Amino acid sequence: MKKCIGIFLAIVLYLSSSGCKGENPQPKKETLTVCVEEGLFDYTRDLLDLWEMLNEGVQGKLEVIPQDTDTAEIKASAIRTELMSGEGPDVFLLSTGAARANMPELFPNLEKLMYTDTFLPLDDFLETAEYARPEKFNQKILEAGRTEDGQMILPLTYTYRKFAFRKTDLEGLQEIPHSWEELRTCENPVLQEAVFPYTHCMYPLFGKLADYKEGKLLFTEEELQTMLKEVCAYTEWNEYRENRPEDLSIQGLFDFYPNLAASQDEKILVGIPNKDGGITAEVGTYIAVNRNTKIPDEAFSFLDLLFRDEIMFGPGIKVGTKGGGSMFQYWFSYTDHLILNQELAKRYPDLSEADLTALSELDKQINAVSFYSDLEKELEDLYWPYFQSYHAKEDETKRLEMVSKAYETMEMNVLE
Repeated sequence: MKKCIGIFLAIVLYLSSSGCKGENPQPKKETLTVCVEEGLFDYTRDLLDLWEMLNEGVQGKLEVIPQDTDTAEIKASAIRTELMSGEGPDVFLLSTGAARANMPELFPNLEKLMYTDTFLPLDDFLETAEYARPEKFNQKILEAGRTEDGQMILPLTYTYRKFAFRKTDLEGLQEIPHSWEELRTCENPVLQEAVFPYTHCMYPLFGKLADYKEGKLLFTEEELQTMLKEVCAYTEWNEYRENRPEDLSIQGLFDFYPNLAASQDEKILVGIPNKDGGITAEVGTYIAVNRNTKIPDEAFSFLDLLFRDEIMFGPGIKVGTKGGGSMFQYWFSYTDHLILNQELAKRYPDLSEADLTALSELDKQINAVSFYSDLEKELEDLYWPYFQSYHAKEDETKRLEMVSKAYETMEMNVLE
């Protein structure tokens, strides 16, 4: 009996092992994790689905920073902890404060972070990329994502304060102001009426705020005090002056190009200049690769796909009977920012040759590029209490203390 049982067990084991050998286990797929804020979820999911169809053996996963302020900060803090431990998402596709308004950011000071070991340099990728071709990009904006160690960040969109007027609105104006000094002393009522509500933002008036390689601010406390006085005087004069224009007939671009395209009149574009006689641009959306990633080739593949013409300004890509990647065209077409690819920028719907030329001329005036950071926020937070004190004619000592405290905070933020 025991012998029969032994034979039976041997047969069962043989059949069991034979069955295992006959199976074809599926190879494990590489998972690319892309970190996005909630506003970019649908666009990026659509692109990841296409990326999966184009690349066998991979799958895409999204790590999402929610829109709710409290939960967003909790999520961002958890990701920062992962990065410090050598982990974290493979790719970051995010917006800066310039595009996110008051939402918490994963990286409060992105430019400073470029000088750490957070991001993987993209130079080798850019040399061999099929679609992300640097020669097509706005070089001033591209350079903002570079350190002496390489291209750490690829900006995707950028913006700056700009306005469009009918040419007849600015009759009598001899020359468009090209510096903050020229702007604040210009007396053209139409130009002043359009521009003055935006000068309280103030930080673009400085140009570049800090040198993170050297670890120092690029303006003094005295220069900050002078700028605040000038902006307050300028704003107060415009806000309370008599004989304000009743009908400015302004065709306002206000960082949103469809308004420019809507008018067929001959137009003049004006950018708010900085103290150095140029325009300060702000990066809106960017993409970067985590230095900790274990799958850099897959990360680069995803980056390259994003830069395809069919994705940025096209219908997406067909893979067999399926298609994907068509959603990002809406992000790039209708966002209030300009795109890095200068050739594709010519495809903005309904813009005339004259409009495109005018935008190109404004681009040439860019002499500083910023990533919105804790420095810009500090300047914004400083302005309103300073202006209220200025307008109330309080003792200047109080305002000097405000400036000194804010300047000290900014110095610490650069050095930390």
